[in-house]
Amino acid sequence: MTASTGRPPDSVRLSTAGSIASGFAGQGFLVVSGALAARLLGIEDRGQLALLALFPAVLAQIGGLGLPAAATYFIARERSAAPLVARLLIAPALIQALILTVLHAAIVMVLWPGDGPALLTLPLVPALLAAQYALSIIQGQGRLRTFNIARLLPVATYAVAMAIAFALSPADLGAIIAFWVAANVAAALIGVRLALVGLGPVRELSAASVDRRQLISFGVKGFLGWASPLEAFRLDQAAVGLFLSPASLGLYVVASAWTNLPRFVAQGIGQVAYPHIASRPTPGAALGSLWRFFAVTTTACAAVVVVLELVVGSLLPLFFGSEFEDAVGIARLLLVAALFQSARRILGDGARGAGRPQLASIAEISSWIFLLPALAAASTAGGLEPVALALIGSSGLSLGVLFAMLALPDQAVESVERRVMTLLAGSLDLAWAASRFAVASGLAVAVGVVTVLVSPELDHALIAAIGVLLLVPMAQRFATRTFDIFEPLTIFTVAYGLMFVARPIAVLVTDSTALARPGGPTYLLEPGYTQMLVVALIGLVGFQAGYLCGPGRRLAASLRLPNLGWHADTAIAAALVFALAGIALFGLFVWQAGGVEVVRSLWSGRDPSQSELFRASTGYFYQGTFLLVPATLLLLATGADRKKLGPILLAACLGALVLMRAGPTGGRMLLLLLAGSLITYAYLRTGKRPGAMAVLAFLVVVFVALTFLRDARTQAVREDQGLASVFAASVTQPGDGIESFLLGADTQMADALAVAVQVVPEEQGYRYGGATMGDALTRPIPRVLWDDKPLPPREQLISSLWPTHYQLGLANPEFSVLAWFYLDLGVAGVLVGTLVMGVLFRAVFELYRRQSASAVVQALYASLVPVMVIALRDSPTDTFIRMSFVALPLLITIFLARETPRGRDSAALPGAQGARA
Repeated sequence: MTASTGRPPDSVRLSTAGSIASGFAGQGFLVVSGALAARLLGIEDRGQLALLALFPAVLAQIGGLGLPAAATYFIARERSAAPLVARLLIAPALIQALILTVLHAAIVMVLWPGDGPALLTLPLVPALLAAQYALSIIQGQGRLRTFNIARLLPVATYAVAMAIAFALSPADLGAIIAFWVAANVAAALIGVRLALVGLGPVRELSAASVDRRQLISFGVKGFLGWASPLEAFRLDQAAVGLFLSPASLGLYVVASAWTNLPRFVAQGIGQVAYPHIASRPTPGAALGSLWRFFAVTTTACAAVVVVLELVVGSLLPLFFGSEFEDAVGIARLLLVAALFQSARRILGDGARGAGRPQLASIAEISSWIFLLPALAAASTAGGLEPVALALIGSSGLSLGVLFAMLALPDQAVESVERRVMTLLAGSLDLAWAASRFAVASGLAVAVGVVTVLVSPELDHALIAAIGVLLLVPMAQRFATRTFDIFEPLTIFTVAYGLMFVARPIAVLVTDSTALARPGGPTYLLEPGYTQMLVVALIGLVGFQAGYLCGPGRRLAASLRLPNLGWHADTAIAAALVFALAGIALFGLFVWQAGGVEVVRSLWSGRDPSQSELFRASTGYFYQGTFLLVPATLLLLATGADRKKLGPILLAACLGALVLMRAGPTGGRMLLLLLAGSLITYAYLRTGKRPGAMAVLAFLVVVFVALTFLRDARTQAVREDQGLASVFAASVTQPGDGIESFLLGADTQMADALAVAVQVVPEEQGYRYGGATMGDALTRPIPRVLWDDKPLPPREQLISSLWPTHYQLGLANPEFSVLAWFYLDLGVAGVLVGTLVMGVLFRAVFELYRRQSASAVVQALYASLVPVMVIALRDSPTDTFIRMSFVALPLLITIFLARETPRGRDSAALPGAQGARA
């Protein structure tokens, strides 16, 4: 340990006494300011003030990422490093302040649009961050008298400001907020000045000195323990404010005010203990100091809690007024939770000082197992007592876990610590990924603000924000020359942009305000359009966070495909088996439905009368032709690699069968799977990517083909107009085709989702997993084996919206995958569902990239590229079914055609060498 230099630290006992005294003083200032604010504002406005204070405090604590605590630790270990640490903190602090202020502005715009008092809170996040960093530097240097003065500045200044406000008697919430913001900004400026006074010049230090990477690593490991959701994130207040009422939050905040004193005592002692323990020369000495501080803190806090339990019944109404008398019982319960939190606080500070910041984070994670479901149940049950009991349970649990991990031998804790830190690393990967596109979020907010200024419509701002968030990752890939047209993120951007940017713009431009089915009910879009766009924005954020985080890469590493060669003959045999199985299954459907007449009807085009044929059968039969897609792909890949014409001709024959099945009825899903797979494989095999002109030409051809298939797929159109006339119109009238594409059924997912959010959950309640997991479990069971099998959630929703047309087979809108996540659990379901999708998409891409030289891996990934488009359009179960018919046969072939070392010969595919790399 490097010897400390500079002014020696104050006496530990005197510093502890001073910190406790400052804690009492801080509690006194809070009681004065809280009582004055409560009397000036009343219950409801007092709750509103607490809610406005919540978000900047949470953002500042989260955004710090544990760096202030890390600064204290490294300065305490080597006080001469304080100037260097301060200089290393400048860049991260400025970035944090910028990003978090933008996020705070976005929250204010969404929750308090056009509210002047809420806008006054925007300077708070940088002020609170500056105060945190200033205090951390002063604390690490052992200047504890100065530290106590600096930490009292915000509450003392606010108390003085509230006394002035009470004397002037402004009953306006905006005036109170102005006083509060000014007090915090002034205190932050003074705190920064006090920190700078104690810093000297930056000198060259020893090799043991800190660098920015060490600061970030230490801060991230102990982040969750330092920024506890109860103390920093204030999840209890958030639950009360969001799920109960402002009046309930007003009572809860007043009750919580009495719990600050034991917390201040623990915090004060911890602020002495942390740098003192960090400066101990050996781990044993550090642990001994930790337990002594724990005993003193627990005794002092228990004494304070007992006294407060006795006097709160009389003092609370005296200070806050009789209208807050109902908060007494809540305060007594919260004091018990405060005792557990105080004991855990000192243990967490001690663990960080002993160089084990991750232990406090592990204890925090353990409390979430109880806290999150308990808070959800308490908020649903109503009343404040369940919330207080939830805090008692979670605080006691986390205290017990942290105590055990510090008391037990290191060997007994190491395995648990490794497992939990692996989980924590995944969570922090997600947080780090979120920070990577926080800049994109800021740009989206800025574009949204400009849009509102130009055209004061929230829908316009939401569409602009979605567009910016989609384009920023693409711009980053172009700038770094990592753009890949076949990357899942690119596919998602194009498909999502069509559904939730292009379609809404077309709707707003043409003033298409309703979704109607011919002759059926017409649903106005406006009541649900803004909510739909919010859901789409949340889904976008969830997907990008899941795609950019680490779990997708780790999942790909655990799903590594066999590293052996592949027998080409076995692959050809498997392809023929799958092809015959597909033809046989479809033949069973034809035989069951009526024989040759069914084939003639399908070749004549779509007709409503065909719907009953499919309902009476099972998807295992009529979807059998999907098996021709992997069979075609396998034959083409094998023939191309072996340079043999036979497999290629067989592939062409199977492709012709697919065209014969899908072409007459306009089955664009089957055609997309076939054409998308083959085109993607052709480029993956050569390692090239299409140029701009090739992409443009491809889009023109695809657009004309899709337009023709859409317009000519019904028997009625063919009889009235003829195929030649329809094709000529598709080629010569592109404007009509574009209008039909943007306003027709191909991109109507946004409109259908806007209708769905109007009936969910008011008319159709949440399914709590039934729309995704439940559907996935029940759908594979053939209807012929389960007569009373319930309809899939999609059909249930359609039949409730358009009952008559559903019976006739006419109503067939697509709602996008977001609808089924929303049907499960609202916006929370959308966020979780798209997050999982992002992780899975990234895992598939990483799996391909690591074995991209393998011919079979190329074929497997090529088959999944069009499935990714389908996954955004259809329900998760529908996507899984199509994957089962397309990707599963390829996976089976991968293992069946696997070459063993004994059987390796020249017949293996050339891609085998790539698979072994």
